[in-house]
Amino acid sequence: KIEPKGKVKDKTKVEAVVTVVPLIDLLVERSIFSSRKEAKRVIRQGGVYLDGKRIEDIAFKIDLSKKSDLILKIGKRKFYRIIKKKA
Repeated sequence: KIEPKGKVKDKTKVEAVVTVVPLIDLLVERSIFSSRKEAKRVIRQGGVYLDGKRIEDIAFKIDLSKKSDLILKIGKRKFYRIIKKKA
């Protein structure tokens, strides 16, 4: 569901077990994108933001050891909350 004004509800949570995970792997494993190729294309075109910062590096890794709650924005209207899953 698309949330207005950047609000993210519980339905759009993406949980990660490890503390450092490649962004592309997370996007594909959690079915945000259907393929690695599609995820790479959107990243290269500048359509992926993490906590308001544009991600243009396809090798970018998300580090959840410093901050356990991040906001991922895909395009203009898709928002996801990435949280570190408690083991």
